[in-house]
Amino acid sequence: MRLNVSVRVDNRFPEFEALTIAEVAGGLVRIAEQIMTDSKQNYVPVITGNLRNSGTVLPPEVTKNAIRVQLGYGGGAIDYAAKVHEAPPWVGQGKNKYLSIPFNERAGSAHEFVAELLRAVYKGRK
Repeated sequence: MRLNVSVRVDNRFPEFEALTIAEVAGGLVRIAEQIMTDSKQNYVPVITGNLRNSGTVLPPEVTKNAIRVQLGYGGGAIDYAAKVHEAPPWVGQGKNKYLSIPFNERAGSAHEFVAELLRAVYKGRK
């Protein structure tokens, strides 16, 4: 799953552009880590712990037009991860959609989180 937030920066102010990119990227990583922690603590089925331990948040990808943070489960547990995530609720200890549920709960407020973060960063700067 990817968490994307669009932020427009006036490139006439390069010092603000670099700061904004860094702050938004860091904010998205924090949101993704919160989602992953919630998923691991409350949603992912645990038999051996391999699936739970495979949950990761990757570093942000920064391009000209976007900042993306990818999070997910897999590694050696990729086949099981996909099977259980998309399975009916009675498979995998009744914990299907173990990443979608916390992702959807938190991702909807990501824009507000980033906006609040940027307000705090730029407060008092002119």
